[in-house]
Amino acid sequence: MRTMTTTLMILIAIALTGCGKSEGPGANGPSAKLPEGLMLAAAPGDAKNLIDVKATAKEGDVVTIKAVVGGTMKPFVENRAIVQVIDPSQQSCRDIPGDTCPTPWDYCCVPQEELTKNMATIQVVDAAGQPLKIAFDQAKALKPLDEIIVTGKVGPRPDPNVLVINVTGIYISGTRMK
Repeated sequence: MRTMTTTLMILIAIALTGCGKSEGPGANGPSAKLPEGLMLAAAPGDAKNLIDVKATAKEGDVVTIKAVVGGTMKPFVENRAIVQVIDPSQQSCRDIPGDTCPTPWDYCCVPQEELTKNMATIQVVDAAGQPLKIAFDQAKALKPLDEIIVTGKVGPRPDPNVLVINVTGIYISGTRMK
């Protein structure tokens, strides 16, 4: 079942990146950096837990959510500003006393059905709606288990289990890594 969810997340990421070709210098290489002002110095107000927003959000809604970077072994999409996040109510392996899991951000201790309903994808897109060609981890902007608050616009929702947010602001409120 974990393989099915991982495959679904990979397919979503591939679909979101598109297959069109861009013209101009650096079109096939990564962007230099994330947009100015993306990383916020103060928390946006009125943030709701990811799971609450996922239950009611419609395409085009502007939302502010609380989430944690993780939910899969590799939450960052290579060379794209796309990352998997999970609702902060979920307990990672790091939160379980005595657990020595080397990758607690994959939430392998959580049943797959819970992961699916508590996860979302956040991404930073360009003017054409395509994810930027730089990964959050390459930009040293985020790391697994960062607790974040993000603001952005909800993308297409082909299925109630899919929530993609095109982010305009990210605030790191803490980390679960110890």
